[in-house]
Amino acid sequence: KLADLVKVRQSYAEVTATQRRLLKQKEQADALADDWYQRAQLALQKGNDELAKEALTRRQQNVDQASDLQSQIDAQN
Repeated sequence: KLADLVKVRQSYAEVTATQRRLLKQKEQADALADDWYQRAQLALQKGNDELAKEALTRRQQNVDQASDLQSQIDAQN
């Protein structure tokens, strides 16, 4: 039926849009994790261990978020 075909196309479009959104969010989380890692290295070079620890904590939060997003992406596939 035509109505069923329309529903299938709409569902596919929604899934595709969601997957694109998740991929973009994962890329952003990966980029932020890299940024926090660079900040941690810089803090260590300047001898600021406390700041380095904070940067590594924030890096880990982004790594965890990226991992969660990857799980969602994998589940959709």
